[in-house]
Amino acid sequence: MWNRSAHLGLVSDSSTGFNGVTRSPDVAWKSYDQWNRISTDERKKFPPLCPDFVVKLLNESDTLKGTADKMREYRDNGCRLAWMIDPKTEEVRIYRADESVIVARGFDTKLSGEEVLPGFSFNLQLLR
Repeated sequence: MWNRSAHLGLVSDSSTGFNGVTRSPDVAWKSYDQWNRISTDERKKFPPLCPDFVVKLLNESDTLKGTADKMREYRDNGCRLAWMIDPKTEEVRIYRADESVIVARGFDTKLSGEEVLPGFSFNLQLLR
C-alpha cells in the first residue's frame, strides 16, 4: 500500500532474483531511478541490479550465519536497507548501507523504512 501511494519504486516478491545471481529475498524494493537505468531486455530476466531494500524472513532451513552472509552481500552490492526477521525468536537484524547492524528483540515495535522508504513503517506484531 505504501508503494502504491508513494510512487517511488517497484516491489518484487521472492520469485525475483537479482544482481546476476539467484539471490531472491522474500521482498525487495528498487527505486524507479535504479530500474530506469537498465534496459528493457535486462528487465525481462534477473535484473542486473541490487535492490535498495530487502526483507528476508528466516525459516526452519535457514541458518543465522548463512542468512547474515546473504544480507551483507546485498549491502556490499548497494542495498541501502535490509531486514532479516526471525519470527521464531522475534528478533530483527537491520542492515544499513553504513555497515551498521542493529539487533531489535521483540515484535512490540514498528520498523521504519528510514530515508530509503520515506514514510514507510511495518508493525512487527502482524507476524505473530
